[in-house]
Amino acid sequence: MVGLKRCYVCGEAFARDDDMVKCEHCHIWCHRACLAEREEDHCPRCGDEAWISVVEF
Repeated sequence: MVGLKRCYVCGEAFARDDDMVKCEHCHIWCHRACLAEREEDHCPRCGDEAWISVVEF
């Protein structure tokens, strides 16, 4: 999966050591830092108040 997916917010490909999060509702992935820059606690795609889960490799 790493290298094949891109951050929904910035569009950059994920690297193995990136801190990534996933929306449990619509299943998009983004860097935790990109999500933090948005200063929102919900998914940037679906706008749902879905919990964003931590993904570790």
